[in-house]
Amino acid sequence: MQGNKAGALDAVEKDLKIVANVLTDENTRQYFEDPSVSIADKQTALDAIAEEGKFHEISSGILSLVNEDGQIGNVGEVSESFGQLMSAQRGEVRATVTSAEPLSATDAKAVKAALEARLEKGQSLLLTQTVDPKILGGLLVEFGNVFADLSVRSSVEDINQALRE
Repeated sequence: MQGNKAGALDAVEKDLKIVANVLTDENTRQYFEDPSVSIADKQTALDAIAEEGKFHEISSGILSLVNEDGQIGNVGEVSESFGQLMSAQRGEVRATVTSAEPLSATDAKAVKAALEARLEKGQSLLLTQTVDPKILGGLLVEFGNVFADLSVRSSVEDINQALRE
């Protein structure tokens, strides 16, 4: 990949995140998604953002291609996908743990230790904790490609299903 040879992958990742963040503003998003605004006008705006942010030339090229396809509103998804590829290249394994209530420091430490024990040499854990009262209790764990539903809600649903049968 040309970006890798140029040592620019980290810069491209950062640049794409900046544009994705800029497009979270509703007025800006509407401008870039408005079909009555020409591709050239959108490109002028993108060029100004790139110049202001001192973007790498590869980042500018990616944005131009996405804009030419009329998909600049999807740059958030492009940024997220690129970030996942970069994370994998760095040996980072993403995990999300969802609980009904915030985990205590002790429980969070235990969950983190259990997940880190599953890492291979050279990998590091990027752990995100979320709260969703709908799961009632227990945990939902996404670890790389693995999903484990250890929630009370799924247990209750399994029991209800068994009773219906």
